[in-house]
Amino acid sequence: MQQEMYSSKMLFDPEFWDCNCAKNYIHKKPKNYCSKCGAIQADCPDSKVTEVELMYNSREDTALYLASIKNGR
Repeated sequence: MQQEMYSSKMLFDPEFWDCNCAKNYIHKKPKNYCSKCGAIQADCPDSKVTEVELMYNSREDTALYLASIKNGR
C-alpha cells in the first residue's frame, strides 16, 4: 500500500516527481528522466499533492485519484 509523505506540513505524492523545468515539471513515476531539462527522478523531489491537483482538472478527479492510491490501486 502506498502512503503519502509529509514534510513541513506539506503532502507529497509518491507517484509523481518534479523536474527542473519552469512549466510541465510534474512527471508520473516510473518515468525517471526529463528529456527537456535532463533531470533524473532520483535527484528530484516528489510532487506536492496541491500541484498534482492542479494537473487534474477537478477536485473530484483528484479525490478519486487520492482515494485510489490510499487503497493501493
